Amino acid sequence: MLWIAGAEAIAVNGVRLTALSAIRSAGDVVLVGFVAVLAPYVVEAVGDPAALARRTEQSAVVDRLRHQPNSPVTALTVAGEKNLTLPAAAAPVLRNARRSGS
Repeated sequence: MLWIAGAEAIAVNGVRLTALSAIRSAGDVVLVGFVAVLAPYVVEAVGDPAALARRTEQSAVVDRLRHQPNSPVTALTVAGEKNLTLPAAAAPVLRNARRSGS
């Protein structure tokens, strides 16, 4: 939802997201890539603060999370920052296909 709202860069609890980042739930832990992050979740995004806040508040995903039993998303606080530095993304593992057998 933040990419759609115009975010230029996003990090969750200090772990940078890319277009190839996988986010999975493993019990009480959320895995961002292969890094475990625990609640409370701090999501940082570079972009227009008003647009990002508005689109996040209107998001069906956030609404569903707020109404799930035992959800970690009970409160959402949005704060605009003049300067925000996010960590660099990990170098991607590049894979390619090759012909087998010959």
